[in-house]
Amino acid sequence: MLSTEGSESNLPYLILLDEANLSPIEYYWSEFMRMADRDDGESCINIGEDNDIYIPETLRFVTTINNDQTTEPLSPRLLDRAWVIKLPEIELDYSEKPNYNEVFTDIITWDEIVNAFVKPEKPEIKLENVLSQVYKAFSDRGLVVSPRIQKSIRMYVIVAQSLMEDDINQNVKGYEKAIDYAILQKLLPKINGTNFTKLFSSMKNICNENHLYLTLNAIETMESQPEYESMGYCQYLG
Repeated sequence: MLSTEGSESNLPYLILLDEANLSPIEYYWSEFMRMADRDDGESCINIGEDNDIYIPETLRFVTTINNDQTTEPLSPRLLDRAWVIKLPEIELDYSEKPNYNEVFTDIITWDEIVNAFVKPEKPEIKLENVLSQVYKAFSDRGLVVSPRIQKSIRMYVIVAQSLMEDDINQNVKGYEKAIDYAILQKLLPKINGTNFTKLFSSMKNICNENHLYLTLNAIETMESQPEYESMGYCQYLG
């Protein structure tokens, strides 16, 4: 249907891939990852002979992954192109019944999403020098922050800094919170291995000076992992 609609598609479409890393995502997702390198929002995927599927700008993919002995790690190529949201552990309350009257039913068009989350102007990012310090800390450890990632983070922060509210209790500004989430979702997933002592030390100084408490907490959590204390090994997605 989306291929038929083409550029006339005016509603957002999400395709959910559950437990996407049961096999290496690179094996079956390479063509879609190639599309992530395009900026024009249009692309086609060939599925054999003369059969091309048109992929409109309105289509997005969301995946869920697990990290255990049955799954595959995320490749650097994938991490370059994806935002990773680590969900917190929760305690389920089985006595609480869902209120289906509160289900969101409004229809949102693609144009409304673009107007809300894609700014036509390119304002300056407050604390952009902080991002430069973060990139250097990662690069010094050998975790290169590619131009693609830097561009992606810049676009994220430009939009998010005006949408996130200040946290008066912790003295955190909206733009600081935006940078904090960008580091969590785009850079920390790169951490998987050993020899992170210098990186963690540099990052903790940056976090303390700029109220990046989410990143600080994530680093301290990794430092408390038994494998880190005994062998120096840690991973963010664990």
